[in-house]
Amino acid sequence: MRSRIAWVCVACLALTVCRTGTAGEADPIVIYDAVSPSVGMVVAFDDARYPLASGAGFFVGSSDVFVTQLALVQHAGSASVKTADGTFVDVLGVVGVDEDAGLVALRTEDSGVTAATLSNVRARVGATVILGGSVDGLATAFATGSITGTLFSSAGSRFYALDAPVGAWNAGAPVLDVDGGVVGVAADTPDGPVAVTAQSIAALIEDDGEDMSLAAATLDEDASAPFGALIDPTRDLPSLDEGRGRSAGEKAALLVALALFVAGGCEVAFSIAP
Repeated sequence: MRSRIAWVCVACLALTVCRTGTAGEADPIVIYDAVSPSVGMVVAFDDARYPLASGAGFFVGSSDVFVTQLALVQHAGSASVKTADGTFVDVLGVVGVDEDAGLVALRTEDSGVTAATLSNVRARVGATVILGGSVDGLATAFATGSITGTLFSSAGSRFYALDAPVGAWNAGAPVLDVDGGVVGVAADTPDGPVAVTAQSIAALIEDDGEDMSLAAATLDEDASAPFGALIDPTRDLPSLDEGRGRSAGEKAALLVALALFVAGGCEVAFSIAP
């Protein structure tokens, strides 16, 4: 009898330990749901208030700053943001533009939503990420993946390469770490899915002066493809010679990547602080 009781106790203890371990694991649904109120959809209109384009974005830092893709609003006469609860707030101006990353920070009416927070922890290669998205203007979709490397643009901007899907439903939406912090913005490039780093987002949303008008948020004609060919240091660093046919911009990016390797080692190039 005592033997049976002992075995029952051992079984109960083992079950408790297993349940505790499961509860301690990061649940991507729970992580995304906590941030999803910040995710919404921007709708751009022409001067006659006819819809031109729409796409995902998110409020970050405050409830009146919305980050999204620059291409969506570059020809717009006006724009509005549909929040996760289905209400609309008008765009009042532009906080900042990052042509190299194809992003814009819009100033909106106060949305009243809880804005997402930029992560203050380094995003590392191999780290799990959760991508939020907007299927119908509501924050209703997400995907998971990991950071697979660091890429550089010809202007020297840094990006995280991802193995998670990025498409029309989530380009411009936040990329989250397992603590729910924003480590980047999802983008689809000729080199595959990437995340614009949180460091770039922080620079974008800094309010150092008066907001620009929406009409000022335009790409140069020669910058219609903002990302261009991204450089992978682990693949491309040995390829600085003219014979490989690289443009001056690409070679400049390679030199930037090489400088990072020399100055700080692989840790700098593969683990970019947000």
